[in-house]
Parts: sequence; C-alpha cells; structure tokens
Amino acid sequence: MLYGLKFGKERSINWLVSLVISFFQSLFVIQPLKVLCFAIFFALVLKKVDEESFQNLTFVRTDTNSGDYRAVRRDSRLYEPPPPADIEMMKRNKIKEQKAFAMIWEILTYLGFLWMLLLVAYGQRDPSAFLLSKHIRQSFSKGTSDSMSIGDVFIWANTSLLSNLFGIYPGFITDGNSKLVGNARLRQVRVQTNSCRIASAMIQLVSECHAPYSWEEEDMGSYDPGWISSVGDNISVSHSTPWKYQTQAQLRAHRIWGNMVLYRGGGFAMELGSNLQNASSTLQYLFQNTWLDMHTRAIFIEFTVYNANVNLFCIVTLLLETTAVGAFEFRSEIQSVRLYHSTGDLYFFVMAAEIIYMLFILYYMYLQAKSMKQQKWAYFKSKWNLLELTIILLSWSAVSVFIQRNLQGNCDITYYHNHKHQ
Repeated sequence: MLYGLKFGKERSINWLVSLVISFFQSLFVIQPLKVLCFAIFFALVLKKVDEESFQNLTFVRTDTNSGDYRAVRRDSRLYEPPPPADIEMMKRNKIKEQKAFAMIWEILTYLGFLWMLLLVAYGQRDPSAFLLSKHIRQSFSKGTSDSMSIGDVFIWANTSLLSNLFGIYPGFITDGNSKLVGNARLRQVRVQTNSCRIASAMIQLVSECHAPYSWEEEDMGSYDPGWISSVGDNISVSHSTPWKYQTQAQLRAHRIWGNMVLYRGGGFAMELGSNLQNASSTLQYLFQNTWLDMHTRAIFIEFTVYNANVNLFCIVTLLLETTAVGAFEFRSEIQSVRLYHSTGDLYFFVMAAEIIYMLFILYYMYLQAKSMKQQKWAYFKSKWNLLELTIILLSWSAVSVFIQRNLQGNCDITYYHNHKHQ
C-alpha cells in the first residue's frame, strides 16, 4: 500500500493491469503451451522400447479371473504366437497412437496457420498510423466547437485550416513532416429550395422550408455566382466552378457516413489552390458570394498527405455537417494506408508470411477436396467441414481485396503523377 502511494495513481493502475494480464497470460497461454510441448517431447523425442526385447518374452496369465498377464522369458527355439486378445490389444494401442500423432500434427498445423494469419494481418498495420492521424486531427480541430455558425466556419477556415494546410515549409502541412499531395478541395452538399412542406397554420408566417439532407432532396443544379438560377446552356460552364454540381465519378470521391446520414460523393466543389494566397483569395470569393447559406447541409475539406518518415499516406476528410437547425458540427475522418512497400527486413518477413499463408490455404483446399471426394454429400452435413470451407472462402476473399487494393493504389498514384496540379 505504501509503495502504491509512492508510485501514484497512474503507475499503480498500470502495475495492476500488467499483473492481471500476466496472470491470465500464464494461465491460458504459457502453461497450456508447456503441457503441449512436454507431451510432444515425451511422445516423439524419448526413445521407444526396443521391440527385439519382447521377442524372447511370452505373456502368462497370472489370474484367470482378473485377466492380468505376466511377461516370462522363453526359449527362442520354441516360438509361440501371442494370444489373439494380446494382438487385438496391440492393434488398438497402435490405432490410438496413430490418432494421437494425427491430432498433435493437426494442432501444430493450426498453430502455424494462425501464426501466419496474425503476421499477415498485423503486418499491414503500422503503429505510427495512429500517432500520425492523432496529430493531424488535433492540428485541424483547433478553433472548432460543437455548434458553429456559417460565420464561424469561415473564420475557422481562414485561420486554423489555412495555417495548418500550408505550413512553414512550402508544400507541407503543419510542422513540415507531411507532404500535401495535390490540392485541397472544398465541397458542399445542399438541399433544394422549398424541399419540405409547411404546416397550413404557419404558411403566412413562414415563407420557405428547407428539409434535412437526403438523397431525394439533394440539389444537383447549376447556378451563377450567388446561387442565382442559371439561364442558358449549362454545358459550357466549367467543371471547376463551385456553382455547378459535380458527380461522384467526376470528383473521384466516395460516399461518407456522417453523424447523421450517408452523404454522396458528389456536390459543389472548389479547389483551394497550391499556396496560401490562392486559398485565401478563394475563401474570400466564396464568402462574398454567399457560397454557404441556409441550403447547405454538409461541408467537406478533402486532401491527402504523405509522410515519408513512416511511409504512410493519410486521406483526410474534415466534415462540418448540420441539420435543418443551422448549427454546424465538426468531425474528422482520417484513413492511413501504405501504398509504397517498405524496404526493410520486416517487409521481407511479412512477404514470406504471406507466401506461407497461401501454401497453408492450398494445403487445406487439398485436404477438403480429398474429404469431399470420400464423403460425397455427407461432407456438407458436418459443421467442422463447413467451418473449414468458410475459412478457405474468407481467405480467398481477403486475397482478392488485397490485390484490388494494390491495383487501386497503383492507379491512384499514376493518376496523381499525371495530374500533379489537381
């Protein structure tokens, strides 16, 4: 107790947690592994009794009632076969031994498969991803609150957003460790005018009604600056204008889950530019022309950074969403991914684990195909067989997702190299 007071609350809690984890680790992991290792050692390593020592022995019944036998050395010239009961007993013992070795081999195989699976799964994760995401989230959330008006949003964008987006080193964000890939993009989704019905008793008092965001009520039109209805052919309007709706495919974006609804990847978008001056003038232009108004339901600030120190890309989405009430709530979504393979020893170790894992999958496929051929339709009546098939199918699904991710990553990198100023 005195040592606990000396250590302090935090260190005492850490010590207690480590004690509990060590106890359960020893109970459920270390001790069972010791028992398994000793069993394998006594079964495989210790020398078997020489079978020749039994050639000159015969089994004599000591008690006719109990059925016990006693080994008696006999003359080798007078050979007599053992009784049928002894032969049957030795057959049963041999079958038990074969089953025991098969079970030990299956356990060791599953442990190796599980080890390779964990190496492949955790080899794709990087401990630095959490720290990098935390740093970016804390940097861009400065100056935000749980309830922000449109004016507060523009103030935050001109101060905290721009100061962190364009750091002290050109082309890098915040403290200069993460390179800004391409340009940051400002995007919003809107609802149509008079998108909801007004109660009949309030029609004379309320002239307009704007519903919360939904795919049915989303505005997909084209306008002139200030949200003035465009007159004439909209085809000639540039795609880079923030007053023309652009689809998800045109923006190369994806759908995003907010705190309230699922938002489409399209919207009214505008790039902030490659430097602080262009971004500041763009925000000033949008503010003067009332780009954000009562029809705005969500604002997205989207950009990608690359940190060469940890070889990670971060896809950052800063989201400001609102209901029909009018107050914006800040939320950030950061996804870290490694598109360039590492060159260290860990990469080759993980790659070897991936190859061994695929060999395990092929091995299990061979076993299941063999069992399926022997059991026919009865194979599908066993729950364990269905579990094995599920593991194989999930493994191949994971392999296909892994391949698709690499192909998509290479496609995105190629697109960036061909469109570096976008």
